Amino acid sequence: MTRITLRDTRTPARGDDWRDAAACAGAGEDMFPGTHKDDIATAKAYCHRCPVIEACLEWALDTGESVGVWGGLTEHERGAMRRRAARAISIDDYTGTRPQRQRALTLDEAWDAYTRVDGDHILWTGPKVLNLPNSKTQTTPNRVSFHRDRGRWPEGDTKRTCQTQGCVHPGHLNDRLERDRNPPGADTFQAVLDANTSPWPGGHVVWTGLRRASVQGREFTPKQLAFIADRGRAAQGSVRSGCAVPGCVLAAHLSDQAERGTCGAPAARELVS
Repeated sequence: MTRITLRDTRTPARGDDWRDAAACAGAGEDMFPGTHKDDIATAKAYCHRCPVIEACLEWALDTGESVGVWGGLTEHERGAMRRRAARAISIDDYTGTRPQRQRALTLDEAWDAYTRVDGDHILWTGPKVLNLPNSKTQTTPNRVSFHRDRGRWPEGDTKRTCQTQGCVHPGHLNDRLERDRNPPGADTFQAVLDANTSPWPGGHVVWTGLRRASVQGREFTPKQLAFIADRGRAAQGSVRSGCAVPGCVLAAHLSDQAERGTCGAPAARELVS
Protein backbone atom coordinates (compact mmCIF):
# COMPACT_ATOMS: atom_id res chain seq x y z
CA MET A 1 0.00 0.00 0.00
CA THR A 2 1.31 3.42 -0.86
CA ARG A 3 1.62 5.67 2.21
CA ILE A 4 0.74 9.32 1.96
CA THR A 5 3.10 11.68 3.72
CA LEU A 6 1.93 15.01 5.08
CA ARG A 7 3.37 17.75 2.93
CA ASP A 8 6.22 19.65 4.56
CA THR A 9 4.96 23.19 4.40
CA ARG A 10 8.02 24.86 5.92
CA THR A 11 9.37 27.65 3.73
CA PRO A 12 11.81 30.45 4.39
CA ALA A 13 8.91 32.90 4.19
CA ARG A 14 6.81 30.98 6.76
CA GLY A 15 9.45 30.00 9.24
CA ASP A 16 8.74 27.63 12.13
CA ASP A 17 5.17 27.21 13.41
CA TRP A 18 3.06 24.67 15.32
CA ARG A 19 3.24 22.08 12.51
CA ASP A 20 6.98 21.65 13.10
CA ALA A 21 6.25 20.20 16.56
CA ALA A 22 3.24 18.05 15.58
CA ALA A 23 3.38 14.49 16.89
CA CYS A 24 1.79 13.23 13.68
CA ALA A 25 4.53 14.56 11.39
CA GLY A 26 5.21 11.74 8.95
CA ALA A 27 2.15 9.73 10.06
CA GLY A 28 0.63 10.10 6.63
CA GLU A 29 -2.58 8.22 5.95
CA ASP A 30 -2.95 7.28 9.61
CA MET A 31 -4.38 10.76 10.15
CA PHE A 32 -7.09 10.21 7.51
CA PRO A 33 -8.84 7.12 8.92
CA GLY A 34 -12.31 7.44 7.40
CA THR A 35 -15.04 6.03 9.65
CA HIS A 36 -13.44 2.87 11.10
CA LYS A 37 -13.31 3.16 14.90
CA ASP A 38 -9.93 1.42 15.33
CA ASP A 39 -8.34 3.62 12.67
CA ILE A 40 -9.80 6.74 14.30
CA ALA A 41 -8.40 5.64 17.68
CA THR A 42 -4.96 5.18 16.08
CA ALA A 43 -5.06 8.71 14.66
CA LYS A 44 -6.22 10.23 17.95
CA ALA A 45 -3.40 8.48 19.78
CA TYR A 46 -1.00 10.85 18.01
CA CYS A 47 -3.12 13.83 19.08
CA HIS A 48 -3.32 12.83 22.74
CA ARG A 49 0.43 13.09 23.13
CA CYS A 50 0.83 16.09 20.82
CA PRO A 51 2.16 19.34 22.34
CA VAL A 52 0.41 21.51 19.73
CA ILE A 53 -3.04 19.89 19.77
CA GLU A 54 -4.86 23.13 20.56
CA ALA A 55 -3.14 25.08 17.78
CA CYS A 56 -3.94 22.24 15.38
CA LEU A 57 -7.63 22.26 16.32
CA GLU A 58 -7.82 26.04 16.06
CA TRP A 59 -6.29 25.91 12.57
CA ALA A 60 -8.71 23.19 11.41
CA LEU A 61 -11.71 25.14 12.68
CA ASP A 62 -10.51 28.43 11.22
CA THR A 63 -9.82 26.93 7.78
CA GLY A 64 -12.86 24.65 7.69
CA GLU A 65 -10.72 21.53 7.16
CA SER A 66 -13.24 18.76 6.35
CA VAL A 67 -11.05 15.63 6.04
CA GLY A 68 -8.97 13.78 8.59
CA VAL A 69 -8.28 14.01 12.32
CA TRP A 70 -7.01 17.41 13.43
CA GLY A 71 -6.58 18.58 16.99
CA GLY A 72 -7.90 15.26 18.28
CA LEU A 73 -11.24 15.59 16.46
CA THR A 74 -12.70 13.91 13.40
CA GLU A 75 -14.47 15.92 10.73
CA HIS A 76 -17.84 15.02 12.27
CA GLU A 77 -16.76 16.11 15.75
CA ARG A 78 -15.45 19.41 14.41
CA GLY A 79 -18.74 19.99 12.61
CA ALA A 80 -20.65 19.39 15.86
CA MET A 81 -18.36 21.85 17.62
CA ARG A 82 -19.13 24.55 15.05
CA ARG A 83 -22.86 23.99 15.49
CA ARG A 84 -22.48 24.46 19.24
CA ALA A 85 -21.21 27.99 18.83
CA ALA A 86 -22.94 29.14 22.01
CA ARG A 87 -20.68 26.87 24.05
CA ALA A 88 -17.03 27.69 24.60
CA ILE A 89 -14.66 25.36 22.73
CA SER A 90 -12.54 23.24 25.05
CA ILE A 91 -10.05 20.65 23.90
CA ASP A 92 -10.33 19.12 27.38
CA ASP A 93 -13.64 17.54 26.30
CA TYR A 94 -11.85 15.32 23.81
CA THR A 95 -8.42 14.65 25.34
CA GLY A 96 -9.65 13.11 28.57
CA THR A 97 -8.47 16.03 30.66
CA ARG A 98 -10.85 16.77 33.51
CA PRO A 99 -12.00 20.40 33.15
CA GLN A 100 -11.35 22.55 36.17
CA ARG A 101 -14.42 23.78 37.99
CA GLN A 102 -14.68 27.48 38.37
CA ARG A 103 -15.36 28.81 41.84
CA ALA A 104 -18.95 29.92 42.27
CA LEU A 105 -19.41 33.66 42.70
CA THR A 106 -20.47 35.04 46.04
CA LEU A 107 -23.64 37.12 46.05
CA ASP A 108 -21.61 40.33 46.29
CA GLU A 109 -19.39 39.25 43.39
CA ALA A 110 -22.45 38.33 41.32
CA TRP A 111 -23.98 41.72 42.07
CA ASP A 112 -20.85 43.53 40.91
CA ALA A 113 -20.58 41.36 37.79
CA TYR A 114 -24.21 41.37 36.64
CA THR A 115 -25.60 44.83 37.41
CA ARG A 116 -25.29 48.17 35.67
CA VAL A 117 -26.69 51.57 36.53
CA ASP A 118 -29.23 53.02 34.10
CA GLY A 119 -30.32 56.46 35.31
CA ASP A 120 -32.43 55.98 38.43
CA HIS A 121 -32.51 52.21 37.92
CA ILE A 122 -30.12 49.28 38.42
CA LEU A 123 -30.51 46.66 35.69
CA TRP A 124 -29.72 42.97 36.12
CA THR A 125 -27.79 41.43 33.21
CA GLY A 126 -26.99 37.99 34.62
CA PRO A 127 -28.81 34.65 35.08
CA LYS A 128 -32.38 34.50 36.32
CA VAL A 129 -31.44 32.49 39.42
CA LEU A 130 -28.35 32.38 41.64
CA ASN A 131 -26.97 29.66 43.87
CA LEU A 132 -26.60 30.62 47.50
CA PRO A 133 -23.00 30.14 48.76
CA ASN A 134 -22.37 26.72 50.34
CA SER A 135 -25.91 25.64 49.58
CA LYS A 136 -27.95 23.94 46.87
CA THR A 137 -30.68 26.54 47.35
CA GLN A 138 -31.28 29.07 44.59
CA THR A 139 -32.61 32.61 44.81
CA THR A 140 -33.57 35.44 42.45
CA PRO A 141 -31.76 38.73 41.75
CA ASN A 142 -34.68 40.66 43.31
CA ARG A 143 -34.30 38.79 46.59
CA VAL A 144 -30.53 39.27 46.55
CA SER A 145 -30.96 43.02 46.09
CA PHE A 146 -33.54 43.16 48.89
CA HIS A 147 -31.26 41.20 51.25
CA ARG A 148 -28.22 43.37 50.52
CA ASP A 149 -30.21 46.51 51.32
CA ARG A 150 -32.40 45.40 54.26
CA GLY A 151 -30.09 42.86 55.88
CA ARG A 152 -32.86 40.25 55.83
CA TRP A 153 -34.47 37.99 53.27
CA PRO A 154 -37.88 39.14 52.02
CA GLU A 155 -41.07 37.52 53.24
CA GLY A 156 -43.42 36.43 50.51
CA ASP A 157 -42.87 37.53 46.94
CA THR A 158 -40.63 40.50 46.09
CA LYS A 159 -42.32 42.99 43.76
CA ARG A 160 -40.99 45.87 41.71
CA THR A 161 -42.55 49.30 42.23
CA CYS A 162 -41.18 50.84 39.00
CA GLN A 163 -42.10 50.07 35.41
CA THR A 164 -38.55 49.28 34.20
CA GLN A 165 -38.13 45.65 33.21
CA GLY A 166 -35.14 44.01 34.90
CA CYS A 167 -34.66 46.75 37.49
CA VAL A 168 -33.26 45.44 40.80
CA HIS A 169 -32.79 48.78 42.55
CA PRO A 170 -33.46 47.96 46.24
CA GLY A 171 -35.47 51.16 46.60
CA HIS A 172 -37.81 49.90 43.86
CA LEU A 173 -38.54 46.58 45.61
CA ASN A 174 -40.72 45.53 48.51
CA ASP A 175 -41.91 42.33 50.15
CA ARG A 176 -45.22 41.30 51.67
CA LEU A 177 -44.39 42.78 55.08
CA GLU A 178 -43.61 46.20 53.65
CA ARG A 179 -46.70 46.20 51.44
CA ASP A 180 -48.91 45.37 54.43
CA ARG A 181 -47.17 47.98 56.59
CA ASN A 182 -47.32 50.75 53.98
CA PRO A 183 -50.44 50.36 51.84
CA PRO A 184 -50.58 52.56 48.75
CA GLY A 185 -52.06 56.01 49.36
CA ALA A 186 -54.37 58.03 47.11
CA ASP A 187 -51.60 60.53 46.37
CA THR A 188 -49.39 57.76 44.96
CA PHE A 189 -52.21 56.55 42.73
CA GLN A 190 -52.79 60.11 41.54
CA ALA A 191 -49.12 60.50 40.61
CA VAL A 192 -49.21 57.32 38.51
CA LEU A 193 -52.50 58.43 36.98
CA ASP A 194 -51.12 61.85 36.03
CA ALA A 195 -48.07 60.26 34.40
CA ASN A 196 -50.11 57.90 32.22
CA THR A 197 -53.14 59.91 31.08
CA SER A 198 -53.94 62.66 28.60
CA PRO A 199 -56.93 65.01 28.31
CA TRP A 200 -59.41 64.16 25.55
CA PRO A 201 -61.95 66.35 23.75
CA GLY A 202 -65.28 66.55 25.52
CA GLY A 203 -63.78 66.60 29.01
CA HIS A 204 -62.60 62.99 29.02
CA VAL A 205 -59.28 61.67 30.35
CA VAL A 206 -57.74 58.79 28.37
CA TRP A 207 -55.26 56.23 29.71
CA THR A 208 -52.01 56.13 27.67
CA GLY A 209 -49.87 53.72 29.73
CA LEU A 210 -49.58 49.94 30.00
CA ARG A 211 -52.65 47.75 30.30
CA ARG A 212 -51.92 47.29 34.01
CA ALA A 213 -50.17 49.75 36.32
CA SER A 214 -47.99 48.89 39.32
CA VAL A 215 -48.22 50.90 42.52
CA GLN A 216 -45.95 49.81 45.40
CA GLY A 217 -45.71 46.28 44.02
CA ARG A 218 -49.43 45.77 43.34
CA GLU A 219 -51.00 45.78 39.92
CA PHE A 220 -54.20 47.62 39.04
CA THR A 221 -56.22 48.24 35.94
CA PRO A 222 -56.34 51.89 34.82
CA LYS A 223 -59.96 52.16 35.96
CA GLN A 224 -59.16 50.73 39.40
CA LEU A 225 -56.24 53.11 39.75
CA ALA A 226 -58.32 56.16 38.77
CA PHE A 227 -61.10 55.09 41.12
CA ILE A 228 -58.74 54.77 44.12
CA ALA A 229 -57.02 58.07 43.33
CA ASP A 230 -60.40 59.86 43.38
CA ARG A 231 -62.27 58.01 46.16
CA GLY A 232 -59.33 57.24 48.45
CA ARG A 233 -60.52 53.65 48.90
CA ALA A 234 -60.31 50.33 47.11
CA ALA A 235 -63.08 49.54 44.68
CA GLN A 236 -65.68 46.94 45.58
CA GLY A 237 -66.18 44.58 42.68
CA SER A 238 -65.49 45.67 39.13
CA VAL A 239 -64.98 49.31 38.11
CA ARG A 240 -67.00 50.35 35.09
CA SER A 241 -67.08 53.45 32.91
CA GLY A 242 -70.35 55.20 32.13
CA CYS A 243 -69.09 56.88 28.93
CA ALA A 244 -68.52 55.62 25.40
CA VAL A 245 -64.95 56.87 24.94
CA PRO A 246 -62.53 53.89 24.86
CA GLY A 247 -59.89 54.12 27.56
CA CYS A 248 -61.55 56.95 29.44
CA VAL A 249 -60.63 56.95 33.14
CA LEU A 250 -62.25 60.22 34.21
CA ALA A 251 -63.24 59.60 37.83
CA ALA A 252 -66.72 61.08 37.35
CA HIS A 253 -67.43 58.42 34.70
CA LEU A 254 -66.43 55.49 36.92
CA SER A 255 -68.31 53.47 39.52
CA ASP A 256 -67.76 50.28 41.48
CA GLN A 257 -70.32 47.68 42.53
CA ALA A 258 -71.16 49.50 45.76
CA GLU A 259 -71.93 52.76 43.97
CA ARG A 260 -73.92 51.09 41.22
CA GLY A 261 -76.10 49.60 43.97
CA THR A 262 -76.83 53.10 45.35
CA CYS A 263 -78.10 54.78 42.21
CA GLY A 264 -74.72 55.67 40.73
CA ALA A 265 -71.39 57.11 41.78
CA PRO A 266 -71.24 60.27 43.92
CA ALA A 267 -68.84 61.87 41.46
CA ALA A 268 -71.24 61.17 38.62
CA ARG A 269 -74.10 62.86 40.48
CA GLU A 270 -71.97 65.95 41.07
CA LEU A 271 -71.18 66.08 37.34
CA VAL A 272 -74.86 66.27 36.32
CA SER A 273 -76.17 68.40 39.21
